[in-house]
Amino acid sequence: MTRALGWLSGKYGGKLREEAEQTEILSQDATPSLSILFMAQVWRGTIARMRCRRMRAGLVILRAYRRYKVKAYVREVNRRFKNVRAMKDHGRHVKWPTPPKVLRRFEEALKNIHSRDLGLQRAWDGNYLKRDSPDSASSFTLVSGELQRKDKFMRVLFSGNVRKINHFHKAEDRSLLITDRHLYKMDPLKQYKPMKSIPLYNGEKKPNDP
Repeated sequence: MTRALGWLSGKYGGKLREEAEQTEILSQDATPSLSILFMAQVWRGTIARMRCRRMRAGLVILRAYRRYKVKAYVREVNRRFKNVRAMKDHGRHVKWPTPPKVLRRFEEALKNIHSRDLGLQRAWDGNYLKRDSPDSASSFTLVSGELQRKDKFMRVLFSGNVRKINHFHKAEDRSLLITDRHLYKMDPLKQYKPMKSIPLYNGEKKPNDP
């Protein structure tokens, strides 16, 4: 039995030692590879955190810049229109500063408020379709003259363009003519064709009115 074990040890012992040495070499080679993968993972995480910090810093700078532009625009509007009430034209000649993109709707609202303020300060004219619409004044004058001959009104109290919003939230352009005897609704897109008339002297509609 002892001789048999020795024979086996001599025959296979060298091969076993070779396999053990190869396994040790492979494990030694794998250790640096795992270390490199771990270091690469840590470095990628570091780079990602640096990029995140830069993006956050950029957003902070962008918000601060937008606030600065908004404040600068408001200050400039206040400076230009500060003394408009003392001007003869109430600031009609004053040029509006260029707003930042975020304030374009706000600028439109400011202009509308300013225009309404000018409207309150100007003298009442009443017949604005004849005065403010020179391109279509001839058509309006012709139609209003025909209505005056037909309905015998004495004077025009008001005329102007309005916008009608129906039940479906659809906007339509209309014109109003108010006299001392009637209120007329007209279609400005069809040369001020009368669409409806309402008598004002008795509050009743005509039977043939649409």
